[in-house]
Amino acid sequence: KADAQFVRDTVLCTALVNEQGVRISTVEHLSAALAALGIDNLYVEVDAPEVPVMDGSAHPFIYLLQSGGIEEQSLPKQFIRIKKKIRVEDGDKWACIKPYHGFRVSFAINFDHPVFRNSPQTATIDFMQTSFVKEISRARTFGLLSDYEVLRAKNLALGSTLDNAIVID
Repeated sequence: KADAQFVRDTVLCTALVNEQGVRISTVEHLSAALAALGIDNLYVEVDAPEVPVMDGSAHPFIYLLQSGGIEEQSLPKQFIRIKKKIRVEDGDKWACIKPYHGFRVSFAINFDHPVFRNSPQTATIDFMQTSFVKEISRARTFGLLSDYEVLRAKNLALGSTLDNAIVID
């Protein structure tokens, strides 16, 4: 089940693990596509330990879901309303959710790598003014070559290539 309580790993991907110990990795691009299209009731079957990486973005999933057709159901949709600030920290990493009329995301990354050192990359996206499907969904996966080699040694990221990911060495 794609539920936050089943997230067991977020190192270089998002992995879900159910009560029986079944694990599925690399769910983030499919999850982003489903959220962008407002799909919250769907069965997805996979026959591998990770969701295919496709071109390294959410866009192919959006294309396939739209091509297959989306059926609106009669039950009302449920939404979450943020009423107070919530901050979660893990070492030097943190996330903060604040009340806001709309949906806006601000983020910064700063890796210990010469490309990023001393210059954190930052962005703010307000989805009242930006369309995820049209403007964001083609954003590609990126990572460090050293992380890629670690994943491959663990028999993961098998669909990743230089054609579908931005690899920094």
